[in-house]
Amino acid sequence: MSRDANGGAIWAWLVVMLPTLVGCSTLTGAQSIGEGHDTPPTSPLSTAVTALPNATRTTPPSRTPSSTPDVEPQRTPTAFQGLSVVAGTYVVYSISERPGASGAIRDAYYAIPAEGGPPKPLLTLPLGSSSSLSPDGKTLAYTMSRVNLGGRPELMLLDMGTGGTTKVPDSLDCGAPSWSPDGKELALVCGRDTKNIYVMRLPDYGRVSLTTWQEEYENQLSPEWSPDGKWLAFLNYIGGQRTDPREGIYLLDTDCLADPGGCQQPTHGPLDCVEWFVWSSDSTAVGCVEGSNIRFIDISTRQSWDMRFPRSIAGFAWSPSGEQLAVSLAESSIGLYTDVFVRDSGDEALTQITQGQGDKYVRFWLVVP
Repeated sequence: MSRDANGGAIWAWLVVMLPTLVGCSTLTGAQSIGEGHDTPPTSPLSTAVTALPNATRTTPPSRTPSSTPDVEPQRTPTAFQGLSVVAGTYVVYSISERPGASGAIRDAYYAIPAEGGPPKPLLTLPLGSSSSLSPDGKTLAYTMSRVNLGGRPELMLLDMGTGGTTKVPDSLDCGAPSWSPDGKELALVCGRDTKNIYVMRLPDYGRVSLTTWQEEYENQLSPEWSPDGKWLAFLNYIGGQRTDPREGIYLLDTDCLADPGGCQQPTHGPLDCVEWFVWSSDSTAVGCVEGSNIRFIDISTRQSWDMRFPRSIAGFAWSPSGEQLAVSLAESSIGLYTDVFVRDSGDEALTQITQGQGDKYVRFWLVVP
């Protein structure tokens, strides 16, 4: 899931089929993305993250003996110069980096094969940006903080084919974007003081309000579409102490979007969760991330069950098939750095695919044909 705080909730549940993997691009704060210019960035991405050794696979693929030498695999060129990738399945993660001694710290995005291997640099965004990649892989929605406006966020759209950016009109104080599974709408959190949930339709940027809370200290946060597109979940947050009966996760049946006025009566809620939450891959349950545990709550019966991990969870995303998940965990019980692990949905075994300095947060999966 996405939030506007660095290291906070990471948008999980995005199923991404990317025809062409985005290439190496550095967006340099307001100079490159702040004004919404259509000129692709040209600066090279910092190479602070070095190539990693291949992770050990649980079941290594068999290799057919051949008397002929290996043929260089077919690579897919990208719109950005300097990067090409072999077809396959990748986990995308971010890590905070400082390009130079005097440069601002930014979130650098990398793609790494799901079985482990050298990571490929993709792009960088301003530190703490929330982001969401469209299901077709063509557009990245992200937030940019306006320094001249006290750090207030604004919504930007990055064309993954050209590197051009567009500033979404009238989107000041909007963030936490979440694409609908059909790629036609974006759910947003908008508001400077009290925050509410909106849905923006593309390409005309038409926006409707789905919640109308006005009370102080009550905010609607973290909208997340279910993988099947039937539900839109969000968190009603009133301090996070579970002392107010209105606090928790609410669900809207997206059929109400035909008449947005009807969306103001949630179909389900509140579910008992005041933390970062994620959908189950089959859209039947919402998982509340609590330390090293994900407590799934069935949205119909409210029965719950746990998925446990050895250490605290800092990021989480299902694979496109729903059969694997990528998760950011502390590398050891004493902390150190957060690394990316892959786990089969029916197995508790974890395969570590990143290592080295820096906290690495899972963002989404990519499938390159």
